[in-house]
Amino acid sequence: MKRRNFLAGLGLIGMPHPLALAELKNSLPRTDTLPALFIGHGSPMNAIESNRFS
Repeated sequence: MKRRNFLAGLGLIGMPHPLALAELKNSLPRTDTLPALFIGHGSPMNAIESNRFS
């Protein structure tokens, strides 16, 4: 086994089965959709960093 394949496989260990995710999604209560809007130009890090652009 190559090291690259082994390391790629490690990422799958904690990944839940897609059907389990669907069950979880269906078990949660239905809520209203909230609005989301992002308008920006440049680095998204400017939103959280304190610099001359924020």
